[in-house]
Amino acid sequence: SFYSNLNIKSSGTEKEIKVMTYNLFFKNKTPNQSVEIIKNANPDVIFVQELTPKWASEIDKTIGGTYKYKMTKPLRGTHGIGIYSKYKINNQKFLNNSSNKPYAQIVDLTIEDKTIQLINTHLASPAIAVENKDKFLSLFAGNYQLRKKQIKELNKLANSGSNKYDCQVLVGDLNTLHSEPIFKRLKMKWANSTNGLFRWMKFNFPHSSRIKPIVTLDYIMGRGKMKFLEYKVIKGGGSDHLAIMSKIKV
Repeated sequence: SFYSNLNIKSSGTEKEIKVMTYNLFFKNKTPNQSVEIIKNANPDVIFVQELTPKWASEIDKTIGGTYKYKMTKPLRGTHGIGIYSKYKINNQKFLNNSSNKPYAQIVDLTIEDKTIQLINTHLASPAIAVENKDKFLSLFAGNYQLRKKQIKELNKLANSGSNKYDCQVLVGDLNTLHSEPIFKRLKMKWANSTNGLFRWMKFNFPHSSRIKPIVTLDYIMGRGKMKFLEYKVIKGGGSDHLAIMSKIKV
């Protein structure tokens, strides 16, 4: 945590924004509950994953008027992604996997005289390893290497333009546990919005009526001229993930 926090510099920060990340779940059977979560939290910027065409339509219909700016790529299944913002966003680009599906969405956010790079992520899921216990080790090892490669590409992209931004924010479903070495290495480059203290209170997956969350898969991280003021897991919603939100001073 000490080394992680060295990546942010709070001097000169003055504008507070609320940032939320939410894996909407492409099979969500109660989208109205998840929309209500977003409404009540009223974030300034929302990063969403598993954004299907149906989900995109639902968001536009219910809360689209609140967010003047949006950049989205709705897709069937789990690979859709999008950012909704009350502040101007532009310069969108994607990092794609071997199937040409996005695992990261990158945009620039403009707030007054500040330019912030936003990186919305949904790294490769290890679900196939969990679902095939007889082949778990080999499948998980392959997934781990893929996530490691994707994180390397994300860091390479962020490093290449870091001098152009006041700060950078890396957000989304990393499909990675706090305890995994790739996450610990990631924290050497980025400050995490929450530290390891009372980690059990901040778990956000899985969310269902049958089981309480037992791990954290979704994160809000940053670096540059910024400061994390608040972090919370938001209870409820129809997704298998709980949304997380952070208040940031930029």
